Amino acid sequence: MSRSSVRRKTTARASKSKPRDLTRDKVIDAGLALLDKSGADAITMRGLADAVGVTPMALYNHFSSKRDLLAAVVEHLVGAAQFDGHHASWRDQVHHCFEVLRGLCLRHPGLPKLLEIEGAAPACVFAPMEVTLRALQEAGLDDVDSVRTFFLLTTFTLGQAAYQTRDPIPGLEPSEQNRAERIAGRGYRATERLDLPSTWDFDASFAFGVSLILSGVEATASMRAVSKPSPGAACDSSWMREQVAMSSENEVRSMIENWARAVSSGNRMAIIANHSEDMRMFDFPDIVEGLKAYDETWDFFFANPRGPITFAPSKIEIAAGDDVAFASCLVHCDGTSAGSLDFRLTTGLRRIDGQWVIVHEHHSVPTIEERFIGKTS
Repeated sequence: MSRSSVRRKTTARASKSKPRDLTRDKVIDAGLALLDKSGADAITMRGLADAVGVTPMALYNHFSSKRDLLAAVVEHLVGAAQFDGHHASWRDQVHHCFEVLRGLCLRHPGLPKLLEIEGAAPACVFAPMEVTLRALQEAGLDDVDSVRTFFLLTTFTLGQAAYQTRDPIPGLEPSEQNRAERIAGRGYRATERLDLPSTWDFDASFAFGVSLILSGVEATASMRAVSKPSPGAACDSSWMREQVAMSSENEVRSMIENWARAVSSGNRMAIIANHSEDMRMFDFPDIVEGLKAYDETWDFFFANPRGPITFAPSKIEIAAGDDVAFASCLVHCDGTSAGSLDFRLTTGLRRIDGQWVIVHEHHSVPTIEERFIGKTS
């Protein structure tokens, strides 16, 4: 054997890390790097050994099996996530939980598939379920419907994150080109007339989807509360009317609070989600008619902010019937180019196809202009 070949073999052995230099954390970090680079299938004992510069057998000093190693990688990611946001509102708790889950999947797209591998899911993967079930039971759902809702939210979150992290499928997108070349004249009128932004806002889309699901939770819980009188309550028509009115008031109150949160977060899709197409708004200088024109007024609102937007309603008062409701509240607004402002918000709502929608919105502010102040002696 030549001296050069001996030197090459010696160098190759030296390039390998010594097993005593290997730690459990180093292997987990290498597994995470493989997951992010090549996906869950890339995490093999041989691949990890090559990544950390040891023989495959050296890994078994730290992990009893490949499953043990995979579970450690999942524990490293999921176990450190703060799914419990400690919010007072059950809606905010659920929203926070799935925002955290979505963030994990966006940063580590291979995580969902890794969780599907038998033995790779440690107990910490049930943390999101625990947070969600507690919140949904507080909202009024029973065990079965709480679990159903959890899996609905999970499926939506994982699907939306997967769609965002992969390249779009051109043939399935309702793009302007597809609408012009493949859809026009084929009877798909609603799709053909779509007016979509040039760039899709995944954050707004996710917030809208979660809000839509949670609004369904509220509606379901409210209807069940109406259909199940408390023990000793008189099941007469006046009691039923009172329960229906309370349910309607809660739905409207929740809608206004969610709308205000959407404004504070800049979620344009959620801001207009519960307004009718033919809505009318009386704003400070103008009368605005139609949903499209209403949406455009928010361009000015969000332009040149001075800081984080605050849009906080208080003293909400609601009068609700079977199909018509009115609500008023005070709103404190800050962070926009106009600076701090307090105004009164008045809304008129109708129940259409079982859902409350805002058909009238009125903003009013105090004024010191003499033409609006009555003369007194």
